[in-house]
Amino acid sequence: MLDRVGPIQFLAIGFDRIDLFSGAIRRELQNLRSRGLIRLIDALFVVKDEAGAVTRLAASDLSEAEKAQLGVVLGGLLGLSPASAEGTIADGTAEQVLGLSASDVRNLVNDLPPGKALGLFLIEHVRAMNFK
Repeated sequence: MLDRVGPIQFLAIGFDRIDLFSGAIRRELQNLRSRGLIRLIDALFVVKDEAGAVTRLAASDLSEAEKAQLGVVLGGLLGLSPASAEGTIADGTAEQVLGLSASDVRNLVNDLPPGKALGLFLIEHVRAMNFK
């Protein structure tokens, strides 16, 4: 379970090249994670190829218990009921995460042009955990 949590940040980043997802983005995230700078709470990567086919990849550094605990905490901060705070962006069960509804995420994917990619990241800045 989570005893302490560092500052949390939500990022939505569009990528003009889908080939970046084949390694460059993954390597940089792994570099930051392995150095203990960030923890990946939740992530959804979406790639739309030139033919319009969509590939999704979900990732998280949290255990299932930590996901449930942190989802309730974040949901409470956002004014969501505990029932709607459960789930994550990555697993697609959340009604709303950081102001984005499941419908909002679907719209982002639908509006993504062919040959482009999108990354939604919820990260904890572990290096800043001791800020008081």
